[in-house]
Amino acid sequence: MIHQAGKIESKNERDAFLGWLDDFEHNILGTPRPDRIIFLNVPPHIGQELVLKKEARDYLKDGKKMDIHEEDADHLTRARLQAISIVQTFPNWVQIDCVLDEKLLSIDAVTQKILSSINDYEKNMR
Repeated sequence: MIHQAGKIESKNERDAFLGWLDDFEHNILGTPRPDRIIFLNVPPHIGQELVLKKEARDYLKDGKKMDIHEEDADHLTRARLQAISIVQTFPNWVQIDCVLDEKLLSIDAVTQKILSSINDYEKNMR
């Protein structure tokens, strides 16, 4: 949803695509709807820095460190904006902000935010 919606400029076309995709996956194909989808919100430039720290990946050729989407800052920005919009549109999505004051939070801090979100969800389901 995130990457494909980020490629569609028209809001009406994007909304129609997201509705179609949701219907296709869950109503036509019968894929179970997840109780919760967690979007880990990281600004694109920080995400790109993290990708550059990854080990070599076999599917990347000629010594490249990023795939076509990872190296496209405009695409990453549009995809992130769509993710934020999707969180506001689909009730089973939740956003976890992983950066504070331009610094990536620790793994433990992000884990605690995720666990807190899960606990809140479980409390609301009772």
